[in-house]
Amino acid sequence: MQINWVVLTYFVIGVFALSGFFRGWWKESITTGGLAFLFILLNNSPIAAELVNIVNSIITFVWSLAPNFFTNLFESMFDIIVTPGLAFQLDSSASETWIWALMLMVVFTTLVGRSLGPDAAKPIGRFLGALLGGFNGFLFLSLLREHLDGRFLPYGGTSINEIGGLASTGVAIQATNLPPHTAMDSLMPWIIIIISVLVFLAGLKTRVGMPKSKVRFWELDYRTPYGYNG
Repeated sequence: MQINWVVLTYFVIGVFALSGFFRGWWKESITTGGLAFLFILLNNSPIAAELVNIVNSIITFVWSLAPNFFTNLFESMFDIIVTPGLAFQLDSSASETWIWALMLMVVFTTLVGRSLGPDAAKPIGRFLGALLGGFNGFLFLSLLREHLDGRFLPYGGTSINEIGGLASTGVAIQATNLPPHTAMDSLMPWIIIIISVLVFLAGLKTRVGMPKSKVRFWELDYRTPYGYNG
């Protein structure tokens, strides 16, 4: 099966832009911050590996407290083979680990934006949301490509399939029309990270304030971001 990467890019960016149009720019800025965090990890494999080690320690602790029926159910649901007596562990060098992290990050930031963000966006907020949503689609697809390739993952990385090659599962998947340059070339990742972090900080600044109360305590003050109804 062949996948035209250019067509896929247009489709993904279009879907994200449409979502951004309905959500508005502020909610999209939360997703931008989450994707920027994954870009930082992708560009700093030692930090990424250490973070996975911390998560594995938490999993080990929770696994030791969980009843057997829960761990058995988890293993059967996700088709995971675990050595008896040992907890399930994430592999920081595996593409699957980071693809799952990418998917969960998009879901998590979407839920956070929906729960903490303002309800209705004005036309200008929707327009900016569509632009930022398209940018998020580009970030998502760039991260997906790098995670599939595995070259920037910790310990050299192990990819699910080589971009432009065949899948190791035996299903023939070939990407065509791949652009010669990626988001990890030269200074591009740092440019992406800086822009994304600035967008995320702008979202926080326009939504949350910390004015001093009369008794000199800091309090959270929720504001209405630009482009939203109060």
